Parts: sequence; C-alpha cells; structure tokens
Amino acid sequence: MISTLLVFGLGLSPVQQIFAQLEDSGVVLIAAKSKPKPTAKSLIVDMRKAVTYIASSSSMIQKTQSAKPFWGALRDTSASLDEMEKGLKAGDKRMPQGMANAGRGINQLDSSWKLLQRAHPSPKVTQGMKSLSSSFALYRTNFGPAAARAHKGGRLTAADTRSVNKNSRKLNSLRGQFSKMGRDARKNSYEEQLVLDVLNLINRLLNSNTNQLDGYLVYLDEWDRLDYALYGCSNVLYHWYPDYYNEYDQVFVSYEEYSTVYYETTWTSYEEWSYSEVTIEDYNEEWAESVSYTASVDEAEESEVSASLEAYDEEEADEISEEEISLLDQEIEVDDQDREALADEENAGDEELADDDGGGDEEIVEEDDAGDEEIMEEDNAGDEEIMEEDNAGDEEIMEEDGGGDEEIMEEDDGGDEEIMEEDDGGDEEIMEEDDGGGEEYADEDDGGGDEEIMEEDDGGGEEDYGGEEEIMEDDGGGEDYGGEE
Repeated sequence: MISTLLVFGLGLSPVQQIFAQLEDSGVVLIAAKSKPKPTAKSLIVDMRKAVTYIASSSSMIQKTQSAKPFWGALRDTSASLDEMEKGLKAGDKRMPQGMANAGRGINQLDSSWKLLQRAHPSPKVTQGMKSLSSSFALYRTNFGPAAARAHKGGRLTAADTRSVNKNSRKLNSLRGQFSKMGRDARKNSYEEQLVLDVLNLINRLLNSNTNQLDGYLVYLDEWDRLDYALYGCSNVLYHWYPDYYNEYDQVFVSYEEYSTVYYETTWTSYEEWSYSEVTIEDYNEEWAESVSYTASVDEAEESEVSASLEAYDEEEADEISEEEISLLDQEIEVDDQDREALADEENAGDEELADDDGGGDEEIVEEDDAGDEEIMEEDNAGDEEIMEEDNAGDEEIMEEDGGGDEEIMEEDDGGDEEIMEEDDGGDEEIMEEDDGGGEEYADEDDGGGDEEIMEEDDGGGEEDYGGEEEIMEDDGGGEDYGGEE
C-alpha cells in the first residue's frame, strides 16, 4: 500500500501516478533485486544514477526554449548532489544546503515533466523520476533537518517555538499574497495550479500542531516541502509564464532572503550526529524496486552525462518547439477543492498582511543571525532564567517608560491633554499606545508569552522523543517528489 504524502499537487500521489502511467503504457515492473541496506552515501549514488538515467532517456526532449525548466532542473539537481556528497565527506553545512537545493531541483523537474510528457511520453523518464524522487524522499526522511532534530532529542525548546512563530508571520503574509495571485491567474491554467498547490502547502503548515516535539518535527519536514515548491514554482513560471512571474517575483524575493538564514540555523542539530555512519533499517520494497530501474547505469555513462549537464547553458537554447509551446496555453482541469483556499482568503486583506510582515526580512535576519548556538545558550539556561528575563515586572517597565510626561508629550505631539489622560491610566497602557503595541510585539516574538513557552516546553520531554519514527512511518519510506501532494 503506497503511503500518501504531501506532494506537489492533489489527487494521486506522484508514486501512484507513476505506477498508473507505467501500467497504461504496458511497461512490466522489474522485480526488486537484492540490494544492501541504504546509507546516506549509497542514496546519493542512487540519485546520481537516476539523474543520469533520466537525461539519457530524454533525447526526444531537445534543448529548446520551452524545455529550459526541464534541462535546467536536471543540471541543478546534478550539481546539488555534488554539494551533498562534499558536505557528507567533510561533515559540514554543505550537506543540508545541498539537500535543499536538490529538493528544489527535483520539484522543478517534476513540474516540468508533468507538462512536457504530454508531448514526449516516455516510460523510461517516468521510471527515472520515480527512482530519483523515492531515493531523495528516503534520504530526507532519515537525514533531513527533521530527522536531525529528532536525533538530537530533548524537549521542545523556546528556540524551536520562536522559529515556528517567526515562520508563521512569514507564512501569514505569503498566504495573503498567494491568494491574490491565485485570483489573478488564468482560470484552469497551469500557472493557476502551481500557485494553488503552494497555497495549500502554506495552509497545511499554518494549521500544524507544534505544541509537542513530534508535531514540530512534522512541521520541519513540511517546511522543506514548501521550500522546494516555492523555488521550483519560481523557475517554472520564470521560463514559461514571464508576465505572471513578475507578480510572483515580488513575493518570492522576500522569502528567498529569509530561507537562506533559516537553512543556516538548522545545522546545529547535525553537529553531534554521525549520520554518515547510519544504516537505514526501515524502508519499503517499492523504493528498492524503483532503484532497480536505474541499476544498469555505469560510471562511464554517469561521468559523460554529468559533464553534459554541467555544460548546459540556458542562454544558448534558441530553438523553438511549437508543439511544446502550445502546451503552455492549454487548459487543464483544476480541482474546485484547490480553489476553496482562495474563497477563504479573499477578504483577508493583503495590504494588512504585508504591513504585518513589514518589519521586514532584515529584522528577521538580524534576529536569526545570532545562530542557533546563541539561541540555545539563552534558552537552555532554564525556565527560571526565562522568567527572570521577561518577568522583571512592571517596575522595570515603569522605569523604562517613565521618562516623564514631558518626554512622552514631545514624542507624541498628539496633544498634551490626551496624553496626560492616557498616562494616568498607567504606564502599561502608555506602552501599548506609544510603542505601537509593545505587548503585541512581545507576544509575536515569544510565541505568546513565556508562560505559554514554559507550558509547551514542559509538555515535551522523553514522551515526545520518538517523533522521528512517526515521520518515517508517515512518509512510508519516502516516495515523494519533494514537496507535492
């Protein structure tokens, strides 16, 4: 039974779609051969073989203008696997960053193939896609940021909670902006489907329960899927729908700046983990079957294809395929359920969401730049320290605000009598009105206040550890295109 994962699109999962395509084309599925249990190193080898197999089987897809997203994704995925391999050997940050880039490339490759296969049906490319996606999903499930955080164990920390709160502010803004783009898209178009898929991923994250460690681990995994989809969607729209991309790019730029910082901070969970020595015990036979398709790829073919992909230059693709271009404007059937999110968000107020986010990415970057190590040092000092920091009491607030009515009057210029009346109501009220909502800002930064953080922290403990196993069961060995449903 194939586990249904959150993947790019609705209905059947990509793996189920591939099996259906293979059956329709009359291809006989190859029986899974005996294969050693996978490791991080062997899975990178499997993914490299799959990229080679796909490229070698795609001779009918010329390097035309309309095929840029496909060949560019193959090139980028190949380069990302090199980055992963170097990071794995050196034990440094290149591994998780390379994995993120590989996920983005695979998502773009899948999105491109879904459209191009209408003009160039190829069971072999479909086999290669299945092998690549299932190996990547198995790798991410066992060695991705969520798996690293699960291995680190412990309780859900205040730093974990803060990361969710910061992400939620960004996601709320993205949800409003993507809803607007969904409404602006051509109805029943491929660009509409791409944007609606991203919107559904955003809604899943915002509806996540992250009060316990196991829920937080699922959240981390879901965040990766969204990241892959955002980048994959960006490149596809850029090449195929440039006019529509102009609106998308305004939204994407701010996320791109934030995501770089976010991925930098995930490395702390890897530092104490010798993941390169881990052998994966829990995987399903469907993965083993999928890699059997690409087992025939040898090193000579792999080296030749790798060099060819590295040399691929999108600027040199000047040929035009009328058949492929005609696909871009064809109507597709967009599920009405996908559009439900648009109705929910139509009155959300895009300007208000943008203003809420308007502290901007610079502020988020400054907060995150301190790095997880500094955050962990602050947060692991214990609940008492958190209470001492935040519960300094009204006296400290009064000392900070109590610079005197004259100073407040100079700052506000809104009328002395009115300010004096507000002042008599207590310094806390002045803070709320003069500081633009100081308490509200604190609530957003601290995840609803320290008491709430303490409750969430105390709800974790050893009982929460074991989220890794839950994710692995959820992913079913990890057949996934890295960010689709």
